[in-house]
Amino acid sequence: LYYSTNNVNLSKYHIHVLIDGIDVGELTGGGAVNLTGLEIGTHTISLQLAKNNHDLVGIGDEITVIVPENVLLNAKAFLQGPYNQNQTLMGDQLRQQGFIPLQEPYGSNPAFTHTGSEQTTQTVLNTTGTNAIVDWVLVELRSKNNSGQILATRAALLQRDGDIVEVDGTSPVAFEIPIDEYF
Repeated sequence: LYYSTNNVNLSKYHIHVLIDGIDVGELTGGGAVNLTGLEIGTHTISLQLAKNNHDLVGIGDEITVIVPENVLLNAKAFLQGPYNQNQTLMGDQLRQQGFIPLQEPYGSNPAFTHTGSEQTTQTVLNTTGTNAIVDWVLVELRSKNNSGQILATRAALLQRDGDIVEVDGTSPVAFEIPIDEYF
């Protein structure tokens, strides 16, 4: 959350930050409010102008922030074709030859139920070594009670060492879905 103190006399006033109505501190200069660590759910963030005696003057702004539930998947997979048993790594020839697209290949293919539009960057595809990208993979979360029911899908990237990662090339795959047991 970014804010500006332009046109505010900071010798007479300061800004209080309230999260869900609780005063979590004051700010005295322009910049950013770090919201890292908010619990899952809906939160009201309020910036309120206050006099130096801490009386609020009734001028401020408020936003609503929703922190979704996320399932983070840490998974490994090895594709038989590019797997090199001696190195215990997969080859990344598709990446080296420029055959891995920036846009995930599943959403436009009617053979898959994926409706996402994940996209990576050339910088990620330029990574070499054990974290070099081998290919795109499609990850599905299925119902624990009915393995035929697909609840969520994500296109992700497969690294040479078998890690399945987000499109940033390093993070675990995140699903915005309630935390539970899935197949």
